[in-house]
Amino acid sequence: MTSVLQRYCREQYEYWARCKRAALLFDWIEGIPVEEIERHYTKPFGGAISYGNITGIAEATRFHLRSAYQILGDTIPESARFLARRG
Repeated sequence: MTSVLQRYCREQYEYWARCKRAALLFDWIEGIPVEEIERHYTKPFGGAISYGNITGIAEATRFHLRSAYQILGDTIPESARFLARRG
């Protein structure tokens, strides 16, 4: 059984990159300091992670989730209560 992150991946490295972005985003949402995230996710031969990379991943995620939110609200009207913003 494949996970959602594995779907449409052409090779293992693409899957690993998705996992790394998901883990990085999770840490950022949890409030881990940027310096610690940069240190943890920057590995030799794996590229450096900086504040710009973190915010870029967060902005791309926000962009895609906004679209998914709108599509779900339009296609499944019963989800309106679930999707309602809590203030």
